[in-house]
Amino acid sequence: MNRIRIFLIGCVSALAFSCADLDVPPLNIVSDDNLFTDDGTVRVYMARLYADMSLWALDGRGAEWRNNNTNNYTGESTTFGMIQPGSDNSPVWNYGKVRNQNYFLQEFPKYADRFPKEKADAFMGEVYFIRAHHYFMMAERCGGVPLIDRVLNYPEESIDELTYPRSNEADIYDFILADLDRAVELLPVEATAVYGLSDGCATKYAAMGLKARVALYAASIAKYGEKYAGTQYEGLVGIPASRAQEYFRIAYEAARETEKGGYELLDEGSDKAANFTNIFLGKSKETMFARNWAVTFGTNFDGNYQPAQMSGYSSDAQPFLEFIESFDDIDGNPLVLNTGTDQAPEYYDSPLDLFANVEPRLSGSVIFPAADFQGPVDLRKGIIAEGYTPADDLSDNNVLITATDVNQHYRGMQIVGSSGIGLTRQSCITGFLLRKFLNPSYDASSTSNVSSPWLEMRYAEMLLIRAEAAIELNTLGDGSLMGDALTQLNRIKARAGSNKRYTAAELANDGIRIVRRERKMELYYEDKTYWDMRRWRTAEQDMQGGRKHMLWPIYVWDEGKYYMKRAEDTRGNYNAFNPVWYYNPIPADAISKNSKIIQNPGY
Repeated sequence: MNRIRIFLIGCVSALAFSCADLDVPPLNIVSDDNLFTDDGTVRVYMARLYADMSLWALDGRGAEWRNNNTNNYTGESTTFGMIQPGSDNSPVWNYGKVRNQNYFLQEFPKYADRFPKEKADAFMGEVYFIRAHHYFMMAERCGGVPLIDRVLNYPEESIDELTYPRSNEADIYDFILADLDRAVELLPVEATAVYGLSDGCATKYAAMGLKARVALYAASIAKYGEKYAGTQYEGLVGIPASRAQEYFRIAYEAARETEKGGYELLDEGSDKAANFTNIFLGKSKETMFARNWAVTFGTNFDGNYQPAQMSGYSSDAQPFLEFIESFDDIDGNPLVLNTGTDQAPEYYDSPLDLFANVEPRLSGSVIFPAADFQGPVDLRKGIIAEGYTPADDLSDNNVLITATDVNQHYRGMQIVGSSGIGLTRQSCITGFLLRKFLNPSYDASSTSNVSSPWLEMRYAEMLLIRAEAAIELNTLGDGSLMGDALTQLNRIKARAGSNKRYTAAELANDGIRIVRRERKMELYYEDKTYWDMRRWRTAEQDMQGGRKHMLWPIYVWDEGKYYMKRAEDTRGNYNAFNPVWYYNPIPADAISKNSKIIQNPGY
């Protein structure tokens, strides 16, 4: 009889992160005959598989703004962003997880007749979904990887039989898409219909959405990333350009199919900024697949990322000015913030006045100086004393008065608030803080670590995939879907609170740039932007390195108003993107154990 070892701590922890609500007795080793007995034991196994999914998932302390290798332009951390040469891909490169997935797919069918057919099918569909997701995480980082779709047995099989070379990148994507087709076939439309559970489980249309995402990535690699033909890396990295149209069509059809799942863009009330933030505070009709947190095993994302006035720490996610100005204004034009210069400053009654004309989606994504978040968030740099102007030497402490002591005042006016501009963890560096995913009702004195759910997939992404795939198909000679692309982009734009609506002529002339810009604005800090730049092969243009810029609200005493100073971050240069990084290195440990694996180019 086959036996599988279940590690208790892992399983109990896993229950906090997946669609399971069980009180199971302690187990050390469980036979298959017992493991695949009933819903409870199967869900324990499933909980482990869900917990093993490599989701970014708001891990609570990413130190985004402190690391010079960070992709601050998108706000995504080095862990899931820019990988330096020599870095491995843990926990993504992990065939132990693949073995657990393969084991279930191989052994569970022997016991499936113990369950109602729809439930047995759903269990299998979940694991096909999870395996597809895991292989996609490896493929988008490394290209072709060893394709192992069965349980390997040692010492029954020789070492040579157990060591696999890397498969071609296209073959890996085809394998992933085939797994997702099986998942779509087997999974229910709603988890409650089969499991009695409503959150955290894969469903038919979540699998269809993942299929759309995977196919779009493969299509982009085929169109923009084939450069190793005729070398030792041929096929291992890169996909033949001849397959781009095929993959774009799969992406479009899969994304369009998700509309049958009953999802909608959340669009309630006249306050478009507040509406946008509400998407991320819990399950809504836009949520397609999410990781939820239990009280015992949550993250401390809220405590670590909220303004310091609330929690004692200031958000690790602090967008630079370059990111803010990559958004549109409310009329759909590139955002221009009129700050003036030290010699010719513009003055504002409130720091918020500078942002009066931004698109509401930006207001719903970041916290501006003086914005309301359980009260005004004070992000002042300090006060220019009486008799001085911004043109004077602001490095002179008698000119620009700053303080780390929040109780210090200048002529009765508090110099800086508890979230003020500074270089300590209890302050803000860039002048902006993350708004997405933060719960304004979070109580910092609470012992609970529960955060808002991580939305791994939401319906807005599907509309953007439809639009992008349609526009790309147009560049390849099939313009039949451009009307639908226009419709989907304008749905996104309307929900964003913009006055702008795109025209067919604009899309025909500039569609690729438009849809890419919309993705960056819509999906900020959702672990999508960095991977977009990789599949588009635009990262070296988008992340050129050098110094970034901050925004310092400074109160000018003689004016009784604020000067919004553009300041250079002098702490160091940010690394430019090296094109070698379009593929991560294969972990050295994997190569040392398997001589059949070829390292990626440039490492």
